[in-house]
Amino acid sequence: MSKSCTVKITGANHRWWIAIVFVVLAACSNGRGSVSDPAGPVGGDPPTSPPPTDPPPTDPPPTDPPPTDPPPTVAAMAGYWQGTAINEDRNRNYDAVALIDAEGNAQLLLTRQGILDDDGFVLFANVCCESHFEANVTAKELGETRTRDASIQVETHEGALAGELRFGGDDYTFTLSPSADYNRAVSLAALAGVYTDTTSTLFGEEVNLTVTIDADGRLNGSYSNGCVFNGTASIPDALHNMVRLQIDLANCGSHGSSKQWNGEYAGLGVLLSGDVTFFHSVIGPTWFGPQSVER
Repeated sequence: MSKSCTVKITGANHRWWIAIVFVVLAACSNGRGSVSDPAGPVGGDPPTSPPPTDPPPTDPPPTDPPPTDPPPTVAAMAGYWQGTAINEDRNRNYDAVALIDAEGNAQLLLTRQGILDDDGFVLFANVCCESHFEANVTAKELGETRTRDASIQVETHEGALAGELRFGGDDYTFTLSPSADYNRAVSLAALAGVYTDTTSTLFGEEVNLTVTIDADGRLNGSYSNGCVFNGTASIPDALHNMVRLQIDLANCGSHGSSKQWNGEYAGLGVLLSGDVTFFHSVIGPTWFGPQSVER
């Protein structure tokens, strides 16, 4: 509701009073800007906003990415090596072969054909990754089930694998040359096939061996002495010819075989030039020596 004002004018100089009254009446209006309004200018500058706060902190700079895995280390001695070993105490020569995969899993095979029977033993260890290796290692004699102790010192020098070892109280020296068969790529598809061989057993009997390898790496086989096996073949280094074998041997114990041979075996092999012969060696409860099967 509007509010009125009454002004009484008396006396002279009424013109001045009329002017004053006009001003007072204009101010008595209850509209915006009247004297009854709260103090404050009309149409003035709008109220100012409070000063902005400091900007929120930005995300911390990204940390360095975690280090990537180091490239796989390749054994300096990796390869398929062939040569001769000499028993210094008995002046006997042995055929010597070394199978060493890219991860350093190694077998050193020494064999010789004697007048009455074959003779030989195998040393096995991991020699990764330097060009020199010296240690006490494990060994097995041909056809034996007990594990033997041995020691070896070996190095690669001027393209050869050479060194000395001690086994059974005798000292041996050896020098092996690299085979070109190692330096070619071999796939499981190329390895797949049916392989056979006929050998004489430790008991003087002939034994037929059959091995079947599938393109996916599965393998199975049997001996005519009753032993059967199943397992896998794999190629850890696709650029080189070295096959890794894992098999389980069972059903031995008759026809000139021993029950003590049953169990798990691990080994290495190479597919020789022409892709006809698969040379390999497996070690488990016993060692059957180097085996060459053909398709």
